[in-house]
Amino acid sequence: MEGTIFMTIQYGYHQGFKRVFTIIEDQKVNEMYHNNESHVSGLFHLSPHVRFLHPRINLSDFYYLDEQEIHHYNGYVFHNEEITDEEAIKHLQDVLYYYQPKLQIQTMMECGSSPKEDRNTYRGMYLLNNNEFYTIFKEQMTYQLFTGPNYAPDFLLYKGQLNMNLYELSYEFSKLDHQHRSELSISQPFNLKRYMELSKEIKSQLAQPHIPR
Repeated sequence: MEGTIFMTIQYGYHQGFKRVFTIIEDQKVNEMYHNNESHVSGLFHLSPHVRFLHPRINLSDFYYLDEQEIHHYNGYVFHNEEITDEEAIKHLQDVLYYYQPKLQIQTMMECGSSPKEDRNTYRGMYLLNNNEFYTIFKEQMTYQLFTGPNYAPDFLLYKGQLNMNLYELSYEFSKLDHQHRSELSISQPFNLKRYMELSKEIKSQLAQPHIPR
């Protein structure tokens, strides 16, 4: 996907994902994903700096919000801004280690009992506040960040070794976060104390100038 996405200021709250998203009003995007009267495309809010595209959202799965309501649902109002490569790397690392450690797409190999045993590859595409897409690609102990929707060498922005200690915390946190955002929190005991401890610890490590390896 290339170029700028044009949007109205319409927002929705997805009842399954428990997330706010900005509804895309872009003919090329809707044509690409064959959207019609029963579907829309949207950019889900991950953080004040990051969104990710969901190409087809059923109208029955969400309800509309106005701008005054979105803060009550952990949504954000985004403003276009210039960001440096270093800032882009930091925002994408926040995705990998906090918001979405399994990214968006993965291969279908056996995961094993821990992240260290996981042989799958993971990737995801994210929109930052400079209105540009970036791609994260994770494979075992390494991860790569790319500019644009491609993960080809010419677009490589950064390559790093995964901080496995931090990633294991993120892995555990993502499971609790999934439970928190789903009906599992009703049908199974939810460890709120552990959820808050993990969130605090991960954010503390991510706030350091350089993520320790």
